[in-house]
Amino acid sequence: MRKRSAKRIVNFSDSARASASHPTTTSVTLDLVIATRMSRELGISPVTFWRWRHSLGFPPGTRINRRIYFSRSAIRGWLDRQQQAA
Repeated sequence: MRKRSAKRIVNFSDSARASASHPTTTSVTLDLVIATRMSRELGISPVTFWRWRHSLGFPPGTRINRRIYFSRSAIRGWLDRQQQAA
């Protein structure tokens, strides 16, 4: 019988504290969400979001671990441009 190895626990608070004291490190906040969450936030169906995604000029998604994430700010900008064009 094979023995399972213990899972490694990473404490991010120590690295965050260390990087916060470094003057050249900048904090980056990512506003990435998956399609279902973004459609819920916009109040549209997932099918409508899928249609928008396949329309011309829609901001591309970023694939991370088999999921596609979208930038909230990029989508809001796209929606603003769509409203101005209408």
